Amino acid sequence: SMSFAFPLGVGMTSDSEYVDVDINTAVGEEEIIDRLNRSAPEGVRFLKAVQIGSTKADKGMNLVARADYTLSFRGENAWDEKWKSDFLSFLESDTITVMKKGKRTEKEINIRPLIYEAGFTQQGLMLGLCAGNENNIRPELVMQAFAEATGRTYTPFMFRINRDEVYADRGDGAQHRFVPLIALRIPEQE
Repeated sequence: SMSFAFPLGVGMTSDSEYVDVDINTAVGEEEIIDRLNRSAPEGVRFLKAVQIGSTKADKGMNLVARADYTLSFRGENAWDEKWKSDFLSFLESDTITVMKKGKRTEKEINIRPLIYEAGFTQQGLMLGLCAGNENNIRPELVMQAFAEATGRTYTPFMFRINRDEVYADRGDGAQHRFVPLIALRIPEQE
């Protein structure tokens, strides 16, 4: 069987899609990649395989704790030049309150502690956000909150969003230690 560890949102691209594959026979990691690539649809390419544990806790979605994204404007959607410095100032606050819609509920939450990292690169805005089952913050939610707080217009799909990497948290609870999912192996060799 095959299941995606952290399914990608609509309209996003990704450099780091993870898939859990249950295999009943002993097969080497290179052979698994070869078999998957031979049967993959056009445009999908498997790059690497690692063996992980077989418990529910070892499944990709249960391991996901963080995702990094790069955002850049699509077409002519760019905000004014001052938006970058305003964005960094926006993150200096301890509290960024948003209405987060769930499947059945809507609640007010502070997303600031869930924004682990942010900065500008040549490619655009990089956001390292809390991800997974517990708390999942989408980059669109951050940008919408910023736009509302600074009087800018936000529209869906105004940003190109690429998911750069997905991480597990191997910290001790008091301190995060994010590790890319592909770096996890059983037995754990970190």
